[in-house]
Amino acid sequence: MGFSPDSKTLITGANNKTIKFWDVATGQEKTALEQEGGGETLSLSPDGTQLALGLEDGTVEVRDLASRQKRLYGHNDRVISLAFSPDGRLLASASRDRTVKLWDLRFPRDFPSVPKQEKRVWCVAFSPDGKLLASAGDNQPVKL
Repeated sequence: MGFSPDSKTLITGANNKTIKFWDVATGQEKTALEQEGGGETLSLSPDGTQLALGLEDGTVEVRDLASRQKRLYGHNDRVISLAFSPDGRLLASASRDRTVKLWDLRFPRDFPSVPKQEKRVWCVAFSPDGKLLASAGDNQPVKL
């Protein structure tokens, strides 16, 4: 679940294979997108132009909301958490495979993964200036 940058739209969905966009003021559904695989998490880019979906099969799907084009990235297990960098150029993903990956959305490649964690990572987040990435998981210290 997430809000648009202007807080006028709420985005929900993932597990039911439908992503819905809701008008916050009226509570009415504005539009919906079908999703091929079951999802665990979603994140909207800071400028509201891209939607990232973390899927059960380990796929990270990034959709351009205007053109509906998709780019696919991957893990070896279910994607649990996603976070866009403040400038929208990078996407961090955490998976049940105990990895955190950084994806450069300008180029079709990923950065070297953050070293594999001893336990599952449940959450990733960028600092407001985009210089730090934090990850947290099962009974382990937060890592920067």
